[in-house]
Amino acid sequence: MFKIFLYVLAFFAILLFFIFLRKKIGKISNYLLILVLILMIAFAIKFELSATRSGVLKKETLNAFLQGQSLICKDVNVTKEYFNFEYGTQSFISNGKNKQFKAYVFDIKDCKVDK
Repeated sequence: MFKIFLYVLAFFAILLFFIFLRKKIGKISNYLLILVLILMIAFAIKFELSATRSGVLKKETLNAFLQGQSLICKDVNVTKEYFNFEYGTQSFISNGKNKQFKAYVFDIKDCKVDK
C-alpha cells in the first residue's frame, strides 16, 4: 500500500512540476510530460514485476527448506538439521549442532533447492 502511495505522490509531483513549467517552456512541456509519465509507468511496472518474481522465488525456497528438502547455498548443503531460518534477516544461520558449520550465515537469495 505504501508503494502505491509513493507512486501517486511522485506522479503528482512531476505533474505539478510540468504545469508550472508549461508557461515558460510552451508546448514542449506537454511532450516532455507525456514522455516522463510513460517512463515512470514503465519503471514502476518493471520494478513491481522484479520484486514479485524475487518474492515468489524466496517463498518457494523457504517452503522447500521447511518441508525438509536440502538447499545449496554457496556450495554448502543447508538442511533443517544444521540450520535455522531467521525471518528478520531472511537468512539461514547455523544452529551449532555441527562445529564445521559454526558461524555460517547464508542469505536466502543465495540459495537454490537441491534437486
